Amino acid sequence: MVKRALLILCVLVSSAKAITLFEFLGGQKVGTTTMTFLKIPVGAKQGGLGETGVAIANDATCIYWNPSAISYVPSNASVSFFTQKWIGDTYYSYAGFVYQIEKFTRLGILMGNLHSGYIQRTDEYHPFGLGTYYRTSSTYAGIAIARKLIDRFSFGINVKYMNEALDDYNQRTVALDVGTYYLIGFRDIALGISISNIGPDPEIESPDPSDNPARFSLPVMYRLGAYGSPLNNFYLSLQLEKSTDNVEIFRIGAEYVIAELVSLRAGYKLNSNIPGEFSGFTGGIGIIKSFDFKRDVHIDYAVSALGYAGLVHKAQMGVNF
Repeated sequence: MVKRALLILCVLVSSAKAITLFEFLGGQKVGTTTMTFLKIPVGAKQGGLGETGVAIANDATCIYWNPSAISYVPSNASVSFFTQKWIGDTYYSYAGFVYQIEKFTRLGILMGNLHSGYIQRTDEYHPFGLGTYYRTSSTYAGIAIARKLIDRFSFGINVKYMNEALDDYNQRTVALDVGTYYLIGFRDIALGISISNIGPDPEIESPDPSDNPARFSLPVMYRLGAYGSPLNNFYLSLQLEKSTDNVEIFRIGAEYVIAELVSLRAGYKLNSNIPGEFSGFTGGIGIIKSFDFKRDVHIDYAVSALGYAGLVHKAQMGVNF
């Protein structure tokens, strides 16, 4: 009964959102959504592979990309910590945890935060500062659950709470992420589909009661991708991504594993429309060390070129146990 209900829910959500996807394909509506920090990619491995991740299930960072992927994390539990210096001297951090609660069901917990530190206020008469400061902070936290309906197919859902603060202005809401994950059964190839940030429009809370409350929609993300090993020790990752406020982006990444210890990665983002030299290119390296007490420690680093915005450096550490 549970399997049938999950399967029906998956089909209904996918069908309903497919209409919206094709409605927006080819359209560009930059600046029409809020809480755009939800679009910042998570994971240093994914970052090195062209920021593809919907079909990758290697550690707890996969909760962000596709909640159903936690069913195939190669251990009973996984914990990951990720950080990066984002553009504009802001910092983004993520923590995720995956745990197997029964044979076919897994639970995931994730938290993310983007913050600026303190910024000095200015105006047209005081361009060098007024002596007072403000800060920005964007946070989300969620709980995901995924279940294998058959050995090669799983469905997952993530419920998350989000809050964004700019000085004395706040907005908060809840949203859902849903996804499916399918193992083809050949060359470790997996297919992943996810829809993220499905929820009500948050209302901006102003410190001035006379202000009219404003609402903006969330950046709903549609992702479809594949990841697998067409050749020994060589992995390929492909992803089509579409958000409701921008054009579709095609991503591709390649990974070569040396002696089951070191991974070399490179990727590229097509149609990313970022001006500047080398924009769209990514690269990275990863180290995985296995111990006799069945713990895999992985350390990953990646860099992404954002054109005139410069390079974004990403670092991650985690344990599968």
